[in-house]
Amino acid sequence: TKASWTTNNLKSNVVPLNTNTSSTMKATTIFYTLLAATAVSASAVPQNDFEILDTCGAGYGGDQRRTNSPCASSNGDRHFCGCDRTGVVQCKGGKWTEIQDCHSGTCHGGNDGGAVC
Repeated sequence: TKASWTTNNLKSNVVPLNTNTSSTMKATTIFYTLLAATAVSASAVPQNDFEILDTCGAGYGGDQRRTNSPCASSNGDRHFCGCDRTGVVQCKGGKWTEIQDCHSGTCHGGNDGGAVC
């Protein structure tokens, strides 16, 4: 009969489903979950906290910073600590602020980190 021939013909052309679809979907879900978690944790870092983390580092010459000038201005390669003409300065509140007076001595960079008198 014609109806049975059509049913048999359809059965022979059926393609089995991929049995790995579930594991592929799990791996993809895990991947995108980790990707989203990374993006959220990276965006959680406050942008204004970087000035708080600034500390004195090595490699300063005399007169690199000018007290009360904006923190971004210097003739050295550091942004946050160094020497002015009379002492050690550090970036505080957006301006170079003297944190140690060298009196009659000179300010210079120390090899172990920090500007020192």
